Amino acid sequence: MPGWYYSKHIAKMNGLSFNKNILILGKYIDSDVLPGPFKVANRLFNYMNKLNNNTIFVEYFYKSKTKKSNFIQRLFGQEIIHSSPIVIKMGVFRLFYFLIKRQPDIIQIASAESFIITVFLYKFLIKGKIITIKHGIIKQEYLENSNYDNIRKALLYESMEMYFCDAICFMSVNQMEIAKKHYKILEKTFFIVSNGIDEVFFRNSDTFKTEKVIKIIFYNGFDLMIDRGVAFLIETINKFNRRNEIQLFVIGQINPNLINSADFQLVSVPVMPKEKLLSFLVDKHIILKSNRTDSFPIFVCECMAFGIIPIISEKIGMDRYIENYKNGFLYNSSNQFELLNILEFIFDNKNLLQPISQEARKIYHKLNWNRIVQEYIDIYDSMV
Repeated sequence: MPGWYYSKHIAKMNGLSFNKNILILGKYIDSDVLPGPFKVANRLFNYMNKLNNNTIFVEYFYKSKTKKSNFIQRLFGQEIIHSSPIVIKMGVFRLFYFLIKRQPDIIQIASAESFIITVFLYKFLIKGKIITIKHGIIKQEYLENSNYDNIRKALLYESMEMYFCDAICFMSVNQMEIAKKHYKILEKTFFIVSNGIDEVFFRNSDTFKTEKVIKIIFYNGFDLMIDRGVAFLIETINKFNRRNEIQLFVIGQINPNLINSADFQLVSVPVMPKEKLLSFLVDKHIILKSNRTDSFPIFVCECMAFGIIPIISEKIGMDRYIENYKNGFLYNSSNQFELLNILEFIFDNKNLLQPISQEARKIYHKLNWNRIVQEYIDIYDSMV
């Protein structure tokens, strides 16, 4: 079944009768504060398990600063992390034995790490389908940012994904086209998927209130390794003639030199747990993504469900959900003046922001996790 398919075009599942044996592989972190790929792995597993209790999550004994494991554990170890739903940590040989014994219908790679070598050895022994989710194209990210950690390993794992997986889930057509430039994957089965939104971020009531000062949020992540475009944004706002009426809140790490370069009010805030984040979002107006490519930012979707208006470029994978000047704003990433024009429009037409906010909220009905997980089930149903 070569080619690519939007998951909404796949045959609908019959009720909740889907009972395939599913194994999700990745890092399972049970926390309110998660980078996007780990949040997807967490939500996909927990929601999938509610619909199909034949779903198990397996992570491996990986080395980290906080989680120590010895050589024997990384080869033969096994540890039950959760019993309901089932989350198991395994060494590579233990994982191989587990795969042979369990014979899953679907092996869903939530994030590609060293365990995929074991999985692809297993591929030739049974008929189970291996599907991977691409949160980004590492080869392209490395070209844009040479500070990428452990690049050789990451590129190896990505190459193996592209070669051995039966199907690849991309976040956008643009991301898929980027992958095609770097890898020979024309004969693969492709799906276009979306990330989901937690229910707590959906606000049904209208609480959007305009003020003289427009409060803009920019998410800059957990570290400075990736350039998310905050310098471009600061440079743009510095050129805006009403910048004294803007407050920019940068969530996550930021270089102090960039803070000093801002000719307007810039506030740096840490990445927050869910309850604190919800309180923080209450009086904010705009969520803005800069000119860097991003596969499908969950945080932007969560802000939209909260009623915060998005401004994103065509490089952001969720652009297909934005109707320009109806539920958000789109600009050309290579044209700084388009972004300035959008800011000018916002300040000149504050009376139009409330209905745009109301339209932005509706994204929750398209991207709540229940709906997204059922799209994955449709994909699995089409593969086996």
